[in-house]
Amino acid sequence: MNSHKIKKFFKILLLLISWAIFPPLFLLSFFLNKNLEKSKRRWAYFSVIFSPFTLILTALIVYLSLAYLPQSFSIDTMEESLNIKLIGDYHVEKNDLIRNGRQDYHAKILIKLTDESFVNLVNQIEKSPFYNLKQDFYGNDEENWKKSDTLTYWKVRKYLEKRKLTGYRVKQDNSTLNFYEPLLSDIPNSSLLFDEAYKIEAWLSMKDKLLTFVYVKY
Repeated sequence: MNSHKIKKFFKILLLLISWAIFPPLFLLSFFLNKNLEKSKRRWAYFSVIFSPFTLILTALIVYLSLAYLPQSFSIDTMEESLNIKLIGDYHVEKNDLIRNGRQDYHAKILIKLTDESFVNLVNQIEKSPFYNLKQDFYGNDEENWKKSDTLTYWKVRKYLEKRKLTGYRVKQDNSTLNFYEPLLSDIPNSSLLFDEAYKIEAWLSMKDKLLTFVYVKY
């Protein structure tokens, strides 16, 4: 093997090694080669996507991103979403956050209240604006809109928008207080008011002193 072939062999070998373990060097060598055809240069750039270095780095970034994503829902965010403040002792019996991809998830929290925190929470709910207002407004239904209370509609809508809420509390029966999202439109309140996509469900069992919170982000 003559010196020219040996030189060419080692040049190709160096390119392959740089492509596999350090693509920036591989790209730089093609960038500096002004005599190379543009089509070949483009293929060289494109091939870096499938380099072991690139694939391993991408997998590592995805793994670390998922590993450091919260595995539970913030209690503070739950309080803000429900317009409440847990005062006194309580026990978080469950706080699960199940992801469906990076952005979408389903969270569920169960909180067992003490007598003190339960009384405080019920007082907050009963004194909150629009407590026990059971009314839908049919925002995009022209026929039902004519029968709707438009003054109350705008009062409710402005209040929810200002407080970053999608609903308020209503008394389902003597043993349950529900978080209620009134029908402001034919799209979810989160989309109408905040250009987001999520749904909230929550209920307080008066008998068990158990607060259940469900947050679905989609």
